[in-house]
Amino acid sequence: MTITTQDYRDLIDLEIQLFERTETLAQFNKRYSIKAAAIVSSPKQIVCGNFASFRVSKYEEEYRFHPEYAVLDLYNADVENLTFYVAKLRLDLKALPSRPCKHCMLEIKDNTEIKAIVYRDDKLRIVKESLE
Repeated sequence: MTITTQDYRDLIDLEIQLFERTETLAQFNKRYSIKAAAIVSSPKQIVCGNFASFRVSKYEEEYRFHPEYAVLDLYNADVENLTFYVAKLRLDLKALPSRPCKHCMLEIKDNTEIKAIVYRDDKLRIVKESLE
């Protein structure tokens, strides 16, 4: 289920702030033509964040540049009720659609602690997708 957030009415302020932090983190990714970052957060704190990087991953080799995998490799699954934030920017820092690819979505959905994903849709609106 996707919740459209026209004027952000369906997202709480904290979720908007965390998505903006994810976009800020993406700005530090200087290695690729698309700047991408992901953050996993509980209702009380940011659990983990990272941007796409060339690193050895336990996931399929061709997908190791995705920030979703970088975060899934790093965070501790002992925390429940998590929200996953994904942001992508062009080199000129303009927003891009940031819904995770089908491979990343499968890995995220396999993680039962993650309850929702926040990203930009094709119209660049910030949306929250429930995984429950």
